[in-house]
Amino acid sequence: MRSNPKSNGLLPPSRPRRPRADPDQLKEGVAVFDSVRSDVTEALSAEAVPEVAGLARFKAQYEGLEPEYRFGCAWSEVETRLLANDGHYLRLAEAMEKGGVLFKVDKVGNPLIADGGVEPIMTGMNYADTRKAVMFAEKEGRQVPTGYELFPNSGGYEKDSEILVFKRATNEHFIRSGNKKEFRGSWLESGENPDRPWCAFFDPDYGYVRVDYGNPRISGSTLGVRRLLRVKKV
Repeated sequence: MRSNPKSNGLLPPSRPRRPRADPDQLKEGVAVFDSVRSDVTEALSAEAVPEVAGLARFKAQYEGLEPEYRFGCAWSEVETRLLANDGHYLRLAEAMEKGGVLFKVDKVGNPLIADGGVEPIMTGMNYADTRKAVMFAEKEGRQVPTGYELFPNSGGYEKDSEILVFKRATNEHFIRSGNKKEFRGSWLESGENPDRPWCAFFDPDYGYVRVDYGNPRISGSTLGVRRLLRVKKV
């Protein structure tokens, strides 16, 4: 005769039944959990956005610079400056062409960020109008500084050191046409009312950039600017 397993201890004693949960209480608990999870996710996202959107990319560019182009400025200082004043400089940098390129720290510790890409931007304007558009924006009926500037010139036909470093850091001409077969130019800082402003030209016949005078009234689709942003200590 087959024995009853319940009578010989082979099965554990039956457990008492749990009381059935109230459906309304379950719904209320889920709603509270979802609300808390949403708040936490939103807070974490708010903290992560600057790092993901900009800082990580600029950090990678900084770490790719040769040591002499950092001038003893640690990444922590660059990061602090970018995020200061509610991320003022980070927003300016990310608004630049192609998200901006960190290519150098200058001799007084300012990280330098330039427009990305190879072509000039803000084309079709003469020197004065280009300079004004780069440096100022209209806000509530008045002109306010943008924080951007034109690349400097050396005061002669030689390229300024910042133009040279941009080429070394990016392994690219300071300015050029996309196909390298057409003229392109970028205005350089030459003062407010110059008779002969300086310009960096890409010469397709020789395949390099030279610096020379330009006509202050000339404009066209091949002549524009590469902007510069100095991330100063706030």
